[in-house]
Amino acid sequence: MPSAPMIGAVILAAGAGRRMGACKPLLEIDGRTLIERLVETFRAAGVAEPRVVVAPGADELIRRLAGLRVPAVVNPDPSRGMFSSVRTGVAALPADLDGFFVHPADIPFVRSETLRRLIAALTPGVAVAHPRVAGRRGHPPLLAAEWRPVLLRGADPPDGLRGVLAAAPVGRVAEVPCDDEGARFDLDTPVDWRAAQRPESPLPRTGPAV
Repeated sequence: MPSAPMIGAVILAAGAGRRMGACKPLLEIDGRTLIERLVETFRAAGVAEPRVVVAPGADELIRRLAGLRVPAVVNPDPSRGMFSSVRTGVAALPADLDGFFVHPADIPFVRSETLRRLIAALTPGVAVAHPRVAGRRGHPPLLAAEWRPVLLRGADPPDGLRGVLAAAPVGRVAEVPCDDEGARFDLDTPVDWRAAQRPESPLPRTGPAV
């Protein structure tokens, strides 16, 4: 019987949160921070090696991550853009992984079932698996291990991770249908935060999100 793939995750949490006016990973819903919920969701999907990229001085977030036994990786200059955090996180992953997710911390309601479907789709020959919700791509992409050296070399690409992954041959890209609104819900502003907490919201409030 083949062994389960070794999958890591880079969770991007080095943003300033200016539009929200708060550190988004530390926002709480039903008594739990969003970063706690997100880490638990990845772990429930079998992701053994998450790494969370944080900004310098994010002491409270680093303390919370230590309590979760998750390594915090400091991006020394997040003002360079999100791809600098992608590189920082990927460099901190173990070298023997079969693949890894790259996931923004401000999309906290993705379901672990979505992550499991992506892992199942990462078969030999697949370079990247994307969740597809209502005909559109969501988060997170799952990258085969071959992308690690690609992401770590050269100058920062102008179109970020999306531009890099666009080079994957069509025949090596898995589009995975998922009925998961959390894979596309971007928590940017206080309006988004209020929408996520409404009783009628389809987003899961307790977790890990299955």
